[in-house]
Amino acid sequence: MNKATPIVRVESPFPEYSLPALWKWTYSFRHRTMDDYSPQTESEFVEAFQRNSENGVETFGVYRDDELGGFVSIERLSPVLATSHVVFKPNFFGRATTDRSLIEIYGAVFASGVKKIASRVFADNTGIIALGVRLGAKVEGRFRAHTMRGGNLVDMAEIGLRAEDLTQWDS
Repeated sequence: MNKATPIVRVESPFPEYSLPALWKWTYSFRHRTMDDYSPQTESEFVEAFQRNSENGVETFGVYRDDELGGFVSIERLSPVLATSHVVFKPNFFGRATTDRSLIEIYGAVFASGVKKIASRVFADNTGIIALGVRLGAKVEGRFRAHTMRGGNLVDMAEIGLRAEDLTQWDS
């Protein structure tokens, strides 16, 4: 029996009423995505999100079969450089959802004139690094003892995706 291809859609902005759900998704694997200086409570998380929105950070909700399960942010650092953060519910991970939605979002960012999207991630977060590499990104560097996580110094990796390297979605 073949499973039907899920219907994936992206909407902007990410709906603010879903911030508590986003906090829960993030909190379930925060050791892979947040350092000791990240928001520690849901209310701090919501406040940080609202500050970022006021400062021009673009946000996107990713839906699969009408269920919201993904968050993507884009912050333009210059006319040619942006940074991105992504969070997906654990059951949303998979090429049909993560890759397809990120190719759509990043393709639109590149079409607007941005030439590169960079992200700094924990060096031991092999899942997000592998996702970036599948999309065409390269690991561009490692920042040793760059921040604190759980009271310990940890390394961060910088991954960069250039417009010409973005993988195309084969539907």
